[in-house]
Parts: sequence; C-alpha cells; structure tokens
Amino acid sequence: MHKMASGKKAFSYLQIEQGVPYKKGTRIPLDGNTFMIGRSTTAFSVDISFGSFLISRKHCYVKYSNSEWIISDLGSKHGTRVNEESIAEQEEYVLKSGDKVILSSGIVIFSFVMPVEFDKTLDFDRTHSIKIEDELTFDPYVNIDLDRMKLLVDNQVISLSVKEWLFLETLYRRRGKVVSYEDIKRAVWPERYMVHNNFSVVGFEEVNMMSYRLRKKFGKYSKIIKTIRGHGCILDL
Repeated sequence: MHKMASGKKAFSYLQIEQGVPYKKGTRIPLDGNTFMIGRSTTAFSVDISFGSFLISRKHCYVKYSNSEWIISDLGSKHGTRVNEESIAEQEEYVLKSGDKVILSSGIVIFSFVMPVEFDKTLDFDRTHSIKIEDELTFDPYVNIDLDRMKLLVDNQVISLSVKEWLFLETLYRRRGKVVSYEDIKRAVWPERYMVHNNFSVVGFEEVNMMSYRLRKKFGKYSKIIKTIRGHGCILDL
C-alpha cells in the first residue's frame, strides 16, 4: 500500500478505459464521499454499475477519508487490482493520480485522476469561459471546466451530482446544437440502456427533471439550458 499527499476530492474522477456500458474516456466525477462499484440489478443498485456478470454486485468501493481517496475490495469473486497488484478483501489501498484499477481480470479498467491544483495554469483550450451580458454592475460569468469537472457561476463553485455533470458535459460537447433525448439517456444513464435491444428504460420525464434541476443551479442564467419539446435539450451559448 502506498501513501500520497493530501488531495482535493472535488477535482478527482474516474476515467473509464473499458467496461460496458460506458464509452472509453467517460469521466465519472467523485463528488461525494463513498462510491459503491459493482453490477446493478432490478432489485439492487450501486453508484457506478457495469454490465458484465463477471463483475460482482458489490465489487469494490472508492471512499474519501482523511484527505485521501482509497479503494477497497468487497470480497468480489474475480478480484480487484491496482497497477497489476491484487488487493485483499477489505484492504484499504490509497490511490494516487494515474493509478489504473482493474476489475475481474480486465473486464473493467479505469484510472483514478486528480487534476492539477487551483494555482496551476491550464492551457486556454482546456477551459471555456462564457461571458454573458447582464444589467448588473459587476461582470458575471459562467465557467465550465471539463478538465477539472467544475462549474462556476458568478465565481461560485456549483456542486453537481454525477448524473448532473454527465448531463451538462453531454450538452457542452455539442453546445449550440440540440442533443436528442436518446443521446442524453445513453450518456447520462448508460447502466439503464439495453444494449441488445437498443432501448433505454429512462423516461422523458426523468430527462426533463434533470434539465430542470440543472437549470436551477445556473440561477439567473437558467435560460442557457433549453428543452426542445419532442426533440431534446440544448446548451445555448
């Protein structure tokens, strides 16, 4: 087990390399304290779910404790490894940025990433600032930082759930264009997408409710996100 310097949990995320139903490169923000990883069923759900039956229902968890992110195996049938090193059941392994986590001999692979600190300068193309005209005397803005998985509204960091961030990121990557309901469902709720039937069990009401919750977090800039009835949603920049 290795140690690391204390980090800022708000900027950490898991980046998927492989694992149905996620696409390679998908980023899952670690915006809470504990994330159960495994395989959801109709009667049981986990925070981060993969579709293969080789993944145990309760496979492992990632937890923020004492200013560190740790991973622990929960007695999974096919095991958890970090950088090819097997983790014993209930062992708490301290993660450092760049660590590669392998579940069930490579059925699922993801990396733990802790991006640069606040005081490090990012390349301009990594950060997109949206200036918005407003009648107030100060200069308000909305800032969506994909690299740090962070949303700022009027210089205030806005807390987003995993699903809210995936929703926002999906719209942002196609900003100015309508993103269909089906594309949103696949991106935000991949664990509920029936691959073989090419069908999602997520309803339109759930997508619209997520859009509504996200608009509320934008405050007076809520009109940035629009719902196009019968088609989808758009991030109107």
